[in-house]
Amino acid sequence: LKKWLCVTTTPIFDEANTIVGFICLSSDITRLKQAEEELKKNKEKLEIQVWGLEKTKSNFVLLYKEIKQRNEELEKAYEQLKSTQAQLIQAEKLKVIGRLAGGIAHDVKNPLSIILMGVDFLLKKIDNNDDSVHRALAEMKDAIGKANDIIKGLLDFSRPSELKIAPEDFNFIVKNALGLIKYECKKYRVEIIEELGENIPRVNTDKNKMEQVFVNIFLNAVQAMVYGGKLSVKTYIKELSEVVEEVGRRKEDTFQLGDSVVVAEISDTGPGITEDVLERIFDPFFTTKRDKGGTGLGLSVVQNIVDMHAGKIRIVTKKDGSGTVVTIMLPLSI
Repeated sequence: LKKWLCVTTTPIFDEANTIVGFICLSSDITRLKQAEEELKKNKEKLEIQVWGLEKTKSNFVLLYKEIKQRNEELEKAYEQLKSTQAQLIQAEKLKVIGRLAGGIAHDVKNPLSIILMGVDFLLKKIDNNDDSVHRALAEMKDAIGKANDIIKGLLDFSRPSELKIAPEDFNFIVKNALGLIKYECKKYRVEIIEELGENIPRVNTDKNKMEQVFVNIFLNAVQAMVYGGKLSVKTYIKELSEVVEEVGRRKEDTFQLGDSVVVAEISDTGPGITEDVLERIFDPFFTTKRDKGGTGLGLSVVQNIVDMHAGKIRIVTKKDGSGTVVTIMLPLSI
């Protein structure tokens, strides 16, 4: 058994100051030394435990961060899944609506043609002095014309024809479309402001269909400015600083960071569009102009055409509510 002793030695001196002996005192300090060693061991154990706790804490922090990141990724994936599911449901609805619309349009088109021929025949045969009959027949002819416009819209929506792609002057298409709405601008006292970019390369597009897109958007903007206003049209090339998804018809149609696109930006000084209307603005048959003969198919067809060009159309109300901005982005090559 190991023991510890504390020994104290004191010298004894004589009268001549010479050491003549020693006094030795000893005490057993075994328990004290054992306690000291035990304390040392416990301190080392405690330091190891503290180190282990620090490491565990660090691991927990890393684990928490990883779990948080995974949760964020899962939430993002879930939102994307919901969005994709909604798009698939919407696409399926549009297919069904398209088939129904196409069938109805064909069934109605022929009888309308016969009625129109009958009205034209009666207009030629009746007495020219009978204004009331002439007026009634003219109103019938006008109503048939509106019905034909609806049928044309239904057919355009239900069976979009193949694109006739060719390298086209983008600004020329915009100018042509503006030329077609000049009378409407004069009627609504709308001033056209053109800011068409220079050195825009030719864009692979279907000239007629893209002209249809611009005419539709221009008319919507002009007719929204019932008290007059300004229609501004800008075109420019832009290098994207963000990824733009939901482009075109295919899953792989996505504008990537750094892609160069041609942009047409159309803004008006009308009352703007409310949030609830913006949410449904591309829905087929949705219109706020039913009393003015609107079919609710114009913007659906517009979106369809832009999609076919692997492009993107975005409609927003200005932050101050002083009008609407329509942005169309098309790839420089498709």
